[in-house]
Amino acid sequence: MRSLTVLAASLLAQVSKATVEWKCLDKSFNFESPVAVDENGDIQCWSNSGYDCYAAPGGGGCASTIAMGAPMKKMVCGCDIMSKFGNPGYDQGPNSVCNFAQAPLNAHPPTPNCPTKAPAKATCDFEHNDVITIQSHIAGTYLIRDPAGKLVGDQFQPIFHPSYGFQPPPTEWTVVDVSNGRFAFKSDLGTFLSKDPARANAFLVGGTDATSLNVQFRCQPLAGDLFALLTTTDHVLSRVDLYTDTLVTTDTVDVTNVLAQFKATIVQKNPCNFKDGDSFAMQGDTGKFVGAYAGYINDPKVAWDAVLYPEAGGGAPRWTVENVPNSDRKLAFKNENGAYLGRCTDCAGGATSPHEAFAMSVEDVHKSPQVQWTCEPAGVGGQIALKSDVNLYLSRCVGCVPLKAGKTADALVLKETYWRNWLRTAQFSLVREFVPVWKCLEDADATLGPWANSPMSLDANGDVQCWSNNGRECYVPPEGCKATITSGAKPLSKMVCGCDILSKFGNTGYDQGPRSFC
Repeated sequence: MRSLTVLAASLLAQVSKATVEWKCLDKSFNFESPVAVDENGDIQCWSNSGYDCYAAPGGGGCASTIAMGAPMKKMVCGCDIMSKFGNPGYDQGPNSVCNFAQAPLNAHPPTPNCPTKAPAKATCDFEHNDVITIQSHIAGTYLIRDPAGKLVGDQFQPIFHPSYGFQPPPTEWTVVDVSNGRFAFKSDLGTFLSKDPARANAFLVGGTDATSLNVQFRCQPLAGDLFALLTTTDHVLSRVDLYTDTLVTTDTVDVTNVLAQFKATIVQKNPCNFKDGDSFAMQGDTGKFVGAYAGYINDPKVAWDAVLYPEAGGGAPRWTVENVPNSDRKLAFKNENGAYLGRCTDCAGGATSPHEAFAMSVEDVHKSPQVQWTCEPAGVGGQIALKSDVNLYLSRCVGCVPLKAGKTADALVLKETYWRNWLRTAQFSLVREFVPVWKCLEDADATLGPWANSPMSLDANGDVQCWSNNGRECYVPPEGCKATITSGAKPLSKMVCGCDILSKFGNTGYDQGPRSFC
Protein backbone atom coordinates (compact mmCIF):
# COMPACT_ATOMS: atom_id res chain seq x y z
CA MET A 1 0.00 0.00 0.00
CA ARG A 2 2.82 2.36 0.87
CA SER A 3 4.43 1.85 -2.55
CA LEU A 4 1.13 2.73 -4.23
CA THR A 5 0.91 5.89 -2.12
CA VAL A 6 4.45 6.88 -3.08
CA LEU A 7 3.75 6.14 -6.73
CA ALA A 8 0.55 8.21 -6.64
CA ALA A 9 2.41 11.09 -5.02
CA SER A 10 5.04 10.92 -7.73
CA LEU A 11 2.45 10.95 -10.49
CA LEU A 12 0.65 13.87 -8.85
CA ALA A 13 3.90 15.81 -8.59
CA GLN A 14 4.67 15.16 -12.24
CA VAL A 15 1.16 16.19 -13.30
CA SER A 16 1.53 19.39 -11.25
CA LYS A 17 4.76 20.20 -13.04
CA ALA A 18 3.20 19.46 -16.39
CA THR A 19 0.31 21.83 -15.75
CA VAL A 20 2.55 24.89 -15.37
CA GLU A 21 1.65 26.98 -18.40
CA TRP A 22 4.59 29.02 -19.61
CA LYS A 23 3.70 32.09 -21.65
CA CYS A 24 5.47 34.76 -23.69
CA LEU A 25 4.76 38.38 -22.85
CA ASP A 26 3.87 40.90 -25.52
CA LYS A 27 6.89 42.47 -27.24
CA SER A 28 5.97 45.82 -25.69
CA PHE A 29 7.25 44.52 -22.33
CA ASN A 30 10.75 44.01 -23.81
CA PHE A 31 11.07 40.84 -21.72
CA GLU A 32 11.95 37.62 -23.59
CA SER A 33 11.97 35.11 -20.74
CA PRO A 34 8.87 32.88 -20.41
CA VAL A 35 6.69 33.57 -17.35
CA ALA A 36 4.11 31.51 -15.50
CA VAL A 37 2.08 31.29 -12.31
CA ASP A 38 3.30 28.62 -9.89
CA GLU A 39 1.14 26.33 -7.77
CA ASN A 40 0.96 28.93 -4.99
CA GLY A 41 -0.14 31.76 -7.27
CA ASP A 42 3.27 33.46 -7.40
CA ILE A 43 4.85 34.82 -10.58
CA GLN A 44 7.86 32.89 -11.86
CA CYS A 45 10.21 33.33 -14.78
CA TRP A 46 12.15 30.66 -16.65
CA SER A 47 15.58 30.22 -15.08
CA ASN A 48 18.52 27.90 -15.62
CA SER A 49 20.62 29.30 -12.78
CA GLY A 50 18.00 30.10 -10.14
CA TYR A 51 19.30 33.65 -9.95
CA ASP A 52 18.17 35.30 -13.17
CA CYS A 53 15.55 34.93 -15.89
CA TYR A 54 16.63 33.04 -19.01
CA ALA A 55 15.71 33.35 -22.69
CA ALA A 56 17.19 31.27 -25.47
CA PRO A 57 19.60 33.18 -27.72
CA GLY A 58 18.74 33.93 -31.31
CA GLY A 59 15.56 35.08 -32.97
CA GLY A 60 13.30 32.54 -31.25
CA GLY A 61 13.68 33.99 -27.79
CA CYS A 62 10.72 33.12 -25.61
CA ALA A 63 9.09 30.53 -27.88
CA SER A 64 12.39 28.68 -28.37
CA THR A 65 12.89 28.62 -24.62
CA ILE A 66 9.49 27.03 -23.96
CA ALA A 67 10.27 24.42 -26.60
CA MET A 68 13.21 23.25 -24.44
CA GLY A 69 10.73 21.51 -22.13
CA ALA A 70 11.34 22.77 -18.60
CA PRO A 71 13.63 25.22 -16.77
CA MET A 72 16.60 23.83 -14.85
CA LYS A 73 16.08 25.89 -11.68
CA LYS A 74 13.26 27.87 -10.10
CA MET A 75 13.04 31.66 -9.94
CA VAL A 76 9.77 32.43 -8.15
CA CYS A 77 8.67 35.80 -6.82
CA GLY A 78 7.94 35.77 -3.12
CA CYS A 79 9.83 33.61 -0.65
CA ASP A 80 12.13 31.98 -3.22
CA ILE A 81 13.49 35.34 -4.41
CA MET A 82 13.43 36.61 -0.82
CA SER A 83 15.82 33.82 0.20
CA LYS A 84 18.25 34.81 -2.56
CA PHE A 85 18.10 38.61 -2.70
CA GLY A 86 16.58 39.74 0.59
CA ASN A 87 13.29 40.98 -0.91
CA PRO A 88 10.32 39.17 -2.49
CA GLY A 89 10.45 41.04 -5.82
CA TYR A 90 6.93 42.40 -5.46
CA ASP A 91 8.27 45.45 -3.61
CA GLN A 92 10.69 46.46 -6.39
CA GLY A 93 8.36 48.69 -8.39
CA PRO A 94 6.83 48.47 -11.87
CA ASN A 95 10.07 47.41 -13.58
CA SER A 96 10.12 44.10 -11.71
CA VAL A 97 8.73 41.11 -13.61
CA CYS A 98 6.99 40.15 -10.37
CA ASN A 99 4.72 43.14 -10.93
CA PHE A 100 4.43 43.78 -14.68
CA ALA A 101 3.68 40.09 -15.44
CA GLN A 102 0.64 39.97 -13.14
CA ALA A 103 -1.88 41.55 -15.51
CA PRO A 104 -0.94 39.52 -18.64
CA LEU A 105 -1.09 36.31 -16.58
CA ASN A 106 -4.28 37.36 -14.77
CA ALA A 107 -2.44 36.56 -11.56
CA HIS A 108 -3.20 37.64 -8.00
CA PRO A 109 -0.15 36.61 -5.94
CA PRO A 110 -0.57 36.06 -2.21
CA THR A 111 1.06 38.39 0.30
CA PRO A 112 4.51 36.89 1.00
CA ASN A 113 5.04 35.51 4.49
CA CYS A 114 8.68 34.51 4.37
CA PRO A 115 11.30 33.79 7.01
CA THR A 116 14.01 36.44 6.84
CA LYS A 117 17.55 35.29 6.18
CA ALA A 118 20.02 38.12 5.88
CA PRO A 119 23.28 37.63 3.96
CA ALA A 120 26.46 37.67 6.00
CA LYS A 121 27.59 41.10 7.16
CA ALA A 122 31.26 41.98 6.91
CA THR A 123 33.53 44.74 8.13
CA CYS A 124 36.89 44.18 6.47
CA ASP A 125 36.87 40.40 6.62
CA PHE A 126 36.06 39.91 2.95
CA GLU A 127 38.52 37.87 0.93
CA HIS A 128 39.80 37.63 -2.62
CA ASN A 129 36.97 36.89 -5.09
CA ASP A 130 34.19 37.48 -2.54
CA VAL A 131 31.23 39.30 -4.11
CA ILE A 132 29.99 42.16 -1.91
CA THR A 133 27.74 45.19 -1.84
CA ILE A 134 28.87 48.51 -0.34
CA GLN A 135 26.15 50.46 1.45
CA SER A 136 26.21 54.02 2.77
CA HIS A 137 25.75 53.99 6.55
CA ILE A 138 24.02 57.38 6.74
CA ALA A 139 21.74 57.03 3.69
CA GLY A 140 21.29 53.27 3.31
CA THR A 141 21.91 53.49 -0.46
CA TYR A 142 24.19 51.18 -2.45
CA LEU A 143 27.34 51.99 -4.39
CA ILE A 144 26.80 51.17 -8.07
CA ARG A 145 28.32 51.73 -11.47
CA ASP A 146 25.76 54.11 -12.95
CA PRO A 147 24.73 52.56 -16.31
CA ALA A 148 23.49 56.00 -17.45
CA GLY A 149 26.59 57.82 -16.25
CA LYS A 150 29.03 56.99 -19.03
CA LEU A 151 32.14 59.17 -19.04
CA VAL A 152 34.95 58.53 -21.54
CA GLY A 153 35.75 55.18 -23.18
CA ASP A 154 34.95 52.37 -20.76
CA GLN A 155 34.59 54.74 -17.81
CA PHE A 156 31.38 55.21 -15.81
CA GLN A 157 30.34 57.40 -12.91
CA PRO A 158 30.00 55.62 -9.55
CA ILE A 159 26.97 56.76 -7.56
CA PHE A 160 24.79 55.61 -4.68
CA HIS A 161 21.44 54.10 -5.61
CA PRO A 162 18.50 53.10 -3.38
CA SER A 163 17.59 49.81 -5.05
CA TYR A 164 19.13 46.41 -4.54
CA GLY A 165 17.61 42.98 -5.09
CA PHE A 166 15.86 41.12 -7.87
CA GLN A 167 16.88 42.55 -11.26
CA PRO A 168 19.15 45.06 -9.48
CA PRO A 169 21.34 47.76 -10.95
CA PRO A 170 25.04 46.80 -10.97
CA THR A 171 25.50 46.91 -7.20
CA GLU A 172 27.81 43.95 -6.80
CA TRP A 173 31.59 44.27 -6.56
CA THR A 174 34.13 41.47 -6.73
CA VAL A 175 36.94 41.87 -4.21
CA VAL A 176 40.48 41.60 -5.58
CA ASP A 177 43.21 41.17 -2.96
CA VAL A 178 46.20 43.08 -4.35
CA SER A 179 48.37 42.23 -1.28
CA ASN A 180 49.96 44.63 1.21
CA GLY A 181 46.58 44.86 2.94
CA ARG A 182 44.94 46.54 -0.04
CA PHE A 183 41.88 45.65 -2.06
CA ALA A 184 40.48 46.61 -5.45
CA PHE A 185 36.76 46.42 -6.25
CA LYS A 186 35.78 45.05 -9.67
CA SER A 187 32.46 46.09 -11.24
CA ASP A 188 30.04 44.02 -13.30
CA LEU A 189 31.97 45.06 -16.44
CA GLY A 190 35.30 43.84 -15.10
CA THR A 191 36.53 47.40 -14.51
CA PHE A 192 37.59 48.85 -11.17
CA LEU A 193 36.42 51.53 -8.78
CA SER A 194 39.19 54.10 -9.18
CA LYS A 195 40.38 57.57 -8.35
CA ASP A 196 39.92 59.79 -11.40
CA PRO A 197 43.39 60.97 -12.48
CA ALA A 198 41.85 63.80 -14.53
CA ARG A 199 39.51 65.23 -11.87
CA ALA A 200 40.64 66.28 -8.41
CA ASN A 201 39.02 64.34 -5.57
CA ALA A 202 36.71 62.49 -7.99
CA PHE A 203 36.11 58.81 -8.69
CA LEU A 204 35.20 56.71 -11.71
CA VAL A 205 34.68 53.08 -12.64
CA GLY A 206 37.13 52.14 -15.37
CA GLY A 207 40.37 50.34 -16.15
CA THR A 208 41.31 46.70 -15.69
CA ASP A 209 44.76 46.96 -14.08
CA ALA A 210 44.58 45.95 -10.42
CA THR A 211 48.22 46.98 -9.92
CA SER A 212 47.36 50.65 -10.53
CA LEU A 213 47.54 52.61 -7.28
CA ASN A 214 44.41 54.50 -8.33
CA VAL A 215 42.24 51.40 -7.83
CA GLN A 216 43.71 50.21 -4.53
CA PHE A 217 42.10 50.85 -1.15
CA ARG A 218 42.86 50.03 2.46
CA CYS A 219 39.87 48.95 4.52
CA GLN A 220 39.78 50.38 8.06
CA PRO A 221 37.33 48.74 10.50
CA LEU A 222 35.18 51.09 12.56
CA ALA A 223 32.63 50.52 15.31
CA GLY A 224 30.16 47.69 14.82
CA ASP A 225 30.02 46.47 11.24
CA LEU A 226 31.15 49.78 9.71
CA PHE A 227 34.36 50.51 7.81
CA ALA A 228 36.07 53.25 5.81
CA LEU A 229 37.99 52.97 2.53
CA LEU A 230 41.28 54.83 2.27
CA THR A 231 43.19 55.50 -0.94
CA THR A 232 46.93 54.87 -1.25
CA THR A 233 47.47 58.51 -0.24
CA ASP A 234 45.37 57.93 2.89
CA HIS A 235 42.46 60.07 1.72
CA VAL A 236 39.03 58.76 2.62
CA LEU A 237 36.38 57.77 0.10
CA SER A 238 33.18 59.65 0.94
CA ARG A 239 29.83 60.82 -0.33
CA VAL A 240 29.79 64.51 -1.30
CA ASP A 241 26.96 65.16 1.16
CA LEU A 242 23.77 63.53 2.39
CA TYR A 243 21.83 64.56 -0.74
CA THR A 244 24.46 64.04 -3.46
CA ASP A 245 25.08 60.52 -4.69
CA THR A 246 28.54 60.95 -6.26
CA LEU A 247 31.87 60.20 -4.55
CA VAL A 248 34.80 62.37 -3.51
CA THR A 249 37.95 61.97 -1.48
CA THR A 250 38.46 64.06 1.61
CA ASP A 251 41.57 66.17 2.05
CA THR A 252 42.38 64.57 5.39
CA VAL A 253 41.89 61.25 7.05
CA ASP A 254 38.57 61.67 8.85
CA VAL A 255 36.92 58.32 9.38
CA THR A 256 34.54 59.83 11.94
CA ASN A 257 32.64 61.56 9.13
CA VAL A 258 29.40 59.60 8.72
CA LEU A 259 29.49 60.31 4.97
CA ALA A 260 32.64 58.16 4.78
CA GLN A 261 31.28 55.20 6.73
CA PHE A 262 30.01 52.11 4.92
CA LYS A 263 28.65 48.63 5.46
CA ALA A 264 29.47 45.58 3.36
CA THR A 265 27.32 42.54 2.73
CA ILE A 266 28.96 39.41 1.37
CA VAL A 267 26.54 38.32 -1.35
CA GLN A 268 28.66 35.32 -2.28
CA LYS A 269 31.77 33.80 -0.82
CA ASN A 270 34.58 33.02 -3.24
CA PRO A 271 33.46 30.01 -5.33
CA CYS A 272 37.02 29.66 -6.69
CA ASN A 273 38.60 28.69 -3.37
CA PHE A 274 39.58 25.16 -4.42
CA LYS A 275 41.77 22.63 -2.67
CA ASP A 276 43.96 20.17 -4.55
CA GLY A 277 41.84 17.14 -5.35
CA ASP A 278 38.48 18.93 -5.38
CA SER A 279 36.32 17.24 -8.00
CA PHE A 280 33.21 18.48 -9.78
CA ALA A 281 31.39 18.71 -13.08
CA MET A 282 31.16 22.04 -14.93
CA GLN A 283 27.72 22.81 -16.36
CA GLY A 284 27.19 25.44 -19.04
CA ASP A 285 24.27 27.84 -19.36
CA THR A 286 22.32 25.39 -21.54
CA GLY A 287 22.54 22.57 -18.98
CA LYS A 288 25.22 20.64 -20.88
CA PHE A 289 28.51 19.64 -19.26
CA VAL A 290 32.13 20.36 -20.13
CA GLY A 291 33.67 17.10 -21.29
CA ALA A 292 36.46 15.75 -23.47
CA TYR A 293 35.52 13.42 -26.30
CA ALA A 294 37.33 12.05 -29.33
CA GLY A 295 35.84 12.40 -32.77
CA TYR A 296 33.56 15.43 -32.58
CA ILE A 297 35.57 18.23 -34.17
CA ASN A 298 36.02 17.89 -37.91
CA ASP A 299 39.76 18.52 -38.30
CA PRO A 300 41.47 18.52 -34.88
CA LYS A 301 45.19 18.58 -34.11
CA VAL A 302 44.59 17.25 -30.59
CA ALA A 303 42.87 13.93 -29.84
CA TRP A 304 40.41 15.03 -27.15
CA ASP A 305 37.88 17.69 -28.16
CA ALA A 306 36.57 19.83 -25.29
CA VAL A 307 32.86 20.31 -25.92
CA LEU A 308 29.57 20.78 -24.10
CA TYR A 309 27.50 17.66 -24.52
CA PRO A 310 24.48 16.34 -22.57
CA GLU A 311 25.36 12.65 -22.77
CA ALA A 312 28.34 11.60 -20.71
CA GLY A 313 28.23 7.86 -20.24
CA GLY A 314 26.76 7.27 -16.81
CA GLY A 315 27.13 10.77 -15.44
CA ALA A 316 28.46 14.23 -16.00
CA PRO A 317 32.23 14.27 -16.72
CA ARG A 318 34.27 15.37 -13.74
CA TRP A 319 37.37 17.52 -13.42
CA THR A 320 39.90 17.43 -10.59
CA VAL A 321 41.61 20.63 -9.45
CA GLU A 322 45.34 21.20 -9.12
CA ASN A 323 46.60 24.48 -7.67
CA VAL A 324 49.67 25.66 -9.58
CA PRO A 325 52.31 26.87 -7.05
CA ASN A 326 53.88 30.32 -7.41
CA SER A 327 51.50 31.27 -10.20
CA ASP A 328 49.22 33.98 -8.74
CA ARG A 329 46.33 31.59 -7.99
CA LYS A 330 46.38 29.71 -11.30
CA LEU A 331 44.48 26.41 -11.48
CA ALA A 332 44.63 23.31 -13.67
CA PHE A 333 41.71 20.94 -14.32
CA LYS A 334 42.42 17.25 -15.02
CA ASN A 335 39.84 14.80 -16.36
CA GLU A 336 39.43 11.06 -15.78
CA ASN A 337 41.87 10.29 -18.61
CA GLY A 338 44.65 12.37 -17.06
CA ALA A 339 44.38 15.12 -19.69
CA TYR A 340 44.14 18.80 -18.76
CA LEU A 341 41.62 21.35 -19.98
CA GLY A 342 43.68 23.74 -22.06
CA ARG A 343 43.99 26.28 -24.85
CA CYS A 344 45.18 25.21 -28.27
CA THR A 345 45.74 27.83 -30.97
CA ASP A 346 44.77 27.03 -34.57
CA CYS A 347 44.06 23.41 -33.65
CA ALA A 348 40.63 23.04 -35.28
CA GLY A 349 40.33 23.34 -39.03
CA GLY A 350 37.76 25.87 -40.21
CA ALA A 351 37.22 27.41 -36.76
CA THR A 352 36.12 31.05 -36.63
CA SER A 353 38.10 31.57 -33.41
CA PRO A 354 41.89 31.09 -33.35
CA HIS A 355 41.86 29.67 -29.81
CA GLU A 356 39.99 26.45 -29.10
CA ALA A 357 39.69 24.33 -25.96
CA PHE A 358 40.94 20.75 -25.85
CA ALA A 359 41.89 18.22 -23.19
CA MET A 360 45.65 18.01 -23.49
CA SER A 361 48.47 15.85 -22.16
CA VAL A 362 51.37 17.90 -20.76
CA GLU A 363 54.60 16.78 -19.12
CA ASP A 364 54.71 19.53 -16.49
CA VAL A 365 51.64 21.57 -15.54
CA HIS A 366 53.87 24.17 -13.86
CA LYS A 367 55.62 24.90 -17.16
CA SER A 368 52.51 24.74 -19.35
CA PRO A 369 50.62 28.06 -19.26
CA GLN A 370 48.17 26.80 -21.87
CA VAL A 371 46.52 24.56 -19.23
CA GLN A 372 46.58 27.14 -16.44
CA TRP A 373 43.40 29.10 -15.68
CA THR A 374 42.39 32.02 -13.52
CA CYS A 375 39.05 31.37 -11.85
CA GLU A 376 36.64 34.28 -11.27
CA PRO A 377 33.19 34.46 -9.64
CA ALA A 378 30.59 34.78 -12.39
CA GLY A 379 27.19 35.44 -10.84
CA VAL A 380 25.53 35.22 -7.46
CA GLY A 381 24.40 31.67 -8.25
CA GLY A 382 27.92 30.43 -7.54
CA GLN A 383 28.94 30.19 -11.19
CA ILE A 384 32.57 30.58 -12.20
CA ALA A 385 34.41 31.83 -15.28
CA LEU A 386 37.81 30.61 -16.46
CA LYS A 387 40.32 33.06 -17.94
CA SER A 388 43.10 31.61 -20.06
CA ASP A 389 46.74 32.56 -20.37
CA VAL A 390 45.84 34.82 -23.33
CA ASN A 391 43.32 36.72 -21.14
CA LEU A 392 40.29 35.33 -22.99
CA TYR A 393 37.51 33.39 -21.29
CA LEU A 394 36.39 29.82 -21.89
CA SER A 395 33.03 30.01 -23.65
CA ARG A 396 30.66 27.78 -25.57
CA CYS A 397 30.16 28.75 -29.18
CA VAL A 398 27.59 27.30 -31.58
CA GLY A 399 28.93 27.01 -35.12
CA CYS A 400 32.39 28.37 -34.33
CA VAL A 401 34.12 25.02 -34.88
CA PRO A 402 33.03 22.62 -37.67
CA LEU A 403 31.89 19.23 -36.32
CA LYS A 404 31.96 15.88 -38.03
CA ALA A 405 28.83 14.76 -39.85
CA GLY A 406 26.14 13.56 -37.48
CA LYS A 407 27.76 15.03 -34.37
CA THR A 408 25.88 17.56 -32.25
CA ALA A 409 27.67 19.48 -29.50
CA ASP A 410 28.71 22.99 -28.58
CA ALA A 411 32.42 23.58 -29.08
CA LEU A 412 34.40 25.42 -26.42
CA VAL A 413 36.57 28.30 -27.54
CA LEU A 414 38.39 31.28 -26.06
CA LYS A 415 37.06 34.50 -27.52
CA GLU A 416 35.26 36.50 -24.82
CA THR A 417 37.20 39.42 -23.31
CA TYR A 418 34.98 39.30 -20.21
CA TRP A 419 32.74 36.58 -18.87
CA ARG A 420 29.64 38.76 -18.49
CA ASN A 421 27.60 38.73 -21.70
CA TRP A 422 23.87 38.52 -22.17
CA LEU A 423 24.10 34.94 -23.48
CA ARG A 424 26.00 33.79 -20.35
CA THR A 425 28.12 31.53 -22.56
CA ALA A 426 31.21 31.97 -20.37
CA GLN A 427 29.54 31.15 -17.04
CA PHE A 428 29.72 27.64 -15.61
CA SER A 429 28.00 26.10 -12.58
CA LEU A 430 29.85 23.67 -10.33
CA VAL A 431 28.09 20.37 -9.72
CA ARG A 432 29.94 18.57 -6.98
CA GLU A 433 27.60 15.62 -6.48
CA PHE A 434 27.33 12.84 -9.05
CA VAL A 435 24.72 13.64 -11.71
CA PRO A 436 23.27 10.58 -13.47
CA VAL A 437 22.38 11.04 -17.11
CA TRP A 438 19.08 9.28 -17.73
CA LYS A 439 18.48 7.71 -21.14
CA CYS A 440 15.69 5.98 -22.99
CA LEU A 441 16.47 2.68 -24.69
CA GLU A 442 16.03 3.26 -28.41
CA ASP A 443 14.08 0.60 -30.32
CA ALA A 444 13.76 -1.55 -27.20
CA ASP A 445 12.58 -5.11 -27.85
CA ALA A 446 8.99 -5.25 -26.60
CA THR A 447 9.49 -8.89 -25.58
CA LEU A 448 11.94 -7.79 -22.89
CA GLY A 449 9.07 -6.58 -20.76
CA PRO A 450 7.68 -3.21 -19.66
CA TRP A 451 10.93 -2.23 -17.89
CA ALA A 452 12.43 -1.53 -21.32
CA ASN A 453 10.42 1.73 -21.35
CA SER A 454 11.83 2.90 -18.00
CA PRO A 455 14.60 5.54 -17.99
CA MET A 456 18.06 4.02 -17.41
CA SER A 457 21.46 5.33 -16.33
CA LEU A 458 24.70 4.40 -14.63
CA ASP A 459 25.21 5.34 -10.99
CA ALA A 460 28.31 6.87 -9.37
CA ASN A 461 29.96 3.43 -9.13
CA GLY A 462 29.26 2.48 -12.73
CA ASP A 463 26.34 0.14 -11.97
CA VAL A 464 23.20 0.09 -14.12
CA GLN A 465 20.10 1.58 -12.52
CA CYS A 466 16.51 2.03 -13.63
CA TRP A 467 14.07 4.77 -12.63
CA SER A 468 12.16 3.59 -9.58
CA ASN A 469 9.62 5.18 -7.29
CA ASN A 470 9.36 2.32 -4.79
CA GLY A 471 12.86 0.79 -4.83
CA ARG A 472 11.61 -2.65 -5.90
CA GLU A 473 10.63 -2.27 -9.54
CA CYS A 474 11.41 -0.13 -12.56
CA TYR A 475 8.87 2.63 -13.10
CA VAL A 476 7.26 2.77 -16.54
CA PRO A 477 5.88 6.30 -16.96
CA PRO A 478 2.51 6.51 -18.74
CA GLU A 479 3.58 9.79 -20.36
CA GLY A 480 6.60 8.09 -21.91
CA CYS A 481 10.27 7.76 -21.08
CA LYS A 482 11.51 10.99 -22.69
CA ALA A 483 8.73 13.11 -21.16
CA THR A 484 9.71 11.85 -17.71
CA ILE A 485 13.36 12.78 -18.19
CA THR A 486 12.62 16.25 -19.58
CA SER A 487 10.05 17.03 -16.87
CA GLY A 488 12.79 17.68 -14.32
CA ALA A 489 11.38 15.04 -11.97
CA LYS A 490 13.67 12.67 -10.07
CA PRO A 491 13.10 9.04 -9.04
CA LEU A 492 11.83 8.63 -5.49
CA SER A 493 13.88 5.50 -4.71
CA LYS A 494 16.91 3.69 -6.04
CA MET A 495 16.92 0.45 -7.99
CA VAL A 496 20.58 -0.30 -8.72
CA CYS A 497 22.02 -3.52 -10.08
CA GLY A 498 24.63 -5.13 -7.85
CA CYS A 499 24.58 -4.84 -4.07
CA ASP A 500 21.34 -2.83 -3.90
CA ILE A 501 19.31 -5.45 -5.79
CA LEU A 502 21.18 -8.25 -4.00
CA SER A 503 19.96 -6.88 -0.65
CA LYS A 504 16.36 -6.92 -1.89
CA PHE A 505 16.06 -10.04 -4.06
CA GLY A 506 19.05 -12.25 -3.22
CA ASN A 507 20.75 -11.80 -6.59
CA THR A 508 22.68 -8.95 -8.20
CA GLY A 509 20.61 -8.73 -11.37
CA TYR A 510 23.71 -9.23 -13.50
CA ASP A 511 23.36 -13.02 -13.06
CA GLN A 512 19.78 -13.17 -14.35
CA GLY A 513 20.47 -13.55 -18.04
CA PRO A 514 19.81 -11.32 -21.07
CA ARG A 515 16.22 -10.45 -20.11
CA SER A 516 17.34 -8.65 -16.93
CA PHE A 517 17.57 -4.86 -17.33
CA CYS A 518 20.98 -5.10 -15.65
